[in-house]
Amino acid sequence: MKYADMHCDALTAPAPLSTAEKLFKSGCIMQCFAYFHGGKTSFLKALKRLDVITADARFMRVRRFSDLQTAIRLKKTACALTVENLDWNGNMLGLREVADSGAVMASLVWNVKNRLACPAFDGVKAADGGLTRAGEEAICFLDENSVIPDISHLSPSGAEFILTGRKKPAVASHSNAYAVCPHPRNLSDGLIKKIADCGGVIGLNFCPAFLGGEDTVALACAHAEHIIKVGGGDVLALGGDFDGMKPNADFPDCTRVPALLEVFAKKFGRRTAEKIAFGNFVGLFKEARP
Repeated sequence: MKYADMHCDALTAPAPLSTAEKLFKSGCIMQCFAYFHGGKTSFLKALKRLDVITADARFMRVRRFSDLQTAIRLKKTACALTVENLDWNGNMLGLREVADSGAVMASLVWNVKNRLACPAFDGVKAADGGLTRAGEEAICFLDENSVIPDISHLSPSGAEFILTGRKKPAVASHSNAYAVCPHPRNLSDGLIKKIADCGGVIGLNFCPAFLGGEDTVALACAHAEHIIKVGGGDVLALGGDFDGMKPNADFPDCTRVPALLEVFAKKFGRRTAEKIAFGNFVGLFKEARP
């Protein structure tokens, strides 16, 4: 079964596992590559790495839904840029630069409080705190420029601020259900409902810490079942977090995704599995980035 993945960290990983060969072999038809602003890789260097990937004839850079349609027609794997953490140690990425780069999604914060927002998890324990005025202004800019806000890593109160009464889609690109695994990076039922209500999607994360263990298939099924129960059949997608987590012997890289999707097909039915695999994120992409 073909699939789309909302989050991987291959652009800033020293030795990425999400290689072109593995993505192509696994049947990935759209991969979102995150620029993580907080490591040793500059934004310009990450863009050059994405250019190298899309120089392969089997791949194509996409910025909008019309690009994705072309990639599908040409049977190429679509590659989209996202930004994780707009501010790092007082070094704010230019919002105009982010928008002009064709980034399709962006998050305000990672695991360190910055001048935009507070994270849900500071790397050791749960944290909370809302958006600053600068963070509120950044969200307004993202909305005005059709860059989809990503609340993965954002504090619960910050996410509530963005999602309450929201009319445009927002996403949690790589998060799971708190009710299944009570990790601070996972989403409460209230946040799951609010993401669904605004037409957003949640990318199921394969990191053992957020799943609740290393039995990836069984635990992914449990999170998927809960998220669908709470938010409905249109809210769940995939956000594997490959190259952003320690390798899991049970689920080391994207080549295991097709087998998981077949398990989803048996458990939830093929139509629902295809929506999780690709349909829900494509529907959001069509609305948010026409």
